[in-house]
Amino acid sequence: MNLSERTAEKYYTPQEAMNRLGMTRDMFNHHVKQGSIKKYIFVGKHGYYSKVEIEAMREKIEYTLLTVNETDLTYRAALPADLEDLNRVAHLNFGELSRSPERIAARKRILEANPSSTFVLYNYNALVAALDIVPLKHEAILQFREGVRGWTFPNKMIEQFEPGHRLECIIIDFMTTTNAPKARREYYASVLLRQFGSQTLTEWGRKGVDIQSVDACGGFEDGRHILGSAGFVSIGIKKHNREIYTLDLDHSKLRTLQPYKEALQDWKAHNN
Repeated sequence: MNLSERTAEKYYTPQEAMNRLGMTRDMFNHHVKQGSIKKYIFVGKHGYYSKVEIEAMREKIEYTLLTVNETDLTYRAALPADLEDLNRVAHLNFGELSRSPERIAARKRILEANPSSTFVLYNYNALVAALDIVPLKHEAILQFREGVRGWTFPNKMIEQFEPGHRLECIIIDFMTTTNAPKARREYYASVLLRQFGSQTLTEWGRKGVDIQSVDACGGFEDGRHILGSAGFVSIGIKKHNREIYTLDLDHSKLRTLQPYKEALQDWKAHNN
């Protein structure tokens, strides 16, 4: 590993640091002059900024923002540029294992294999909630229901959100920032789910995307509560002590699914 590679591994360029902090150039330079952001000089007299220090400052800014009552929420499909934020929030939720090279590579691989599989909710420039929902081939669904971890399935098992046949999906991660109080986290989760249902799911219905079921693992108490509230039914504790839940869309009476079902029925009426 040469000097430039070692630098890139541990330090941000000025532009990268500004982007991570959500600062304008003038604001960023002001903090550098004041000493609240430390510059490190390397070969060529270029300034670099410690990733550890910048991320710590970002956490502090984010916590301050998320504990006040101001919101500016943006819901959308995730982009490759969001992966660093997704990995960071996953680490806050699930601990060190979520930062393993295999897990980080899998998140990137799945998003590339199906660009419509991850949805994010931002408050200003802070990622506050995210959902990974992935359609898989039936044999992979059967394995998931026996406890196989969702992120381990290879690309050949990943389907697309397209019409043509019924889809079976899994939720890999559903997470909220831990930098907000519990009530605010529940609010962010509800907004993400509501937006996913009213926007994404309904648009899929208009395009003839026919989802038969959604499965998920209730790894934590909060997650099990959310799944139960959303109409998911436990099918038992499986391999690796994973409790698996399933939602049968055909028989679900959830009001939030009705716009999707109506849109799908309308598509079928005009395309069959």
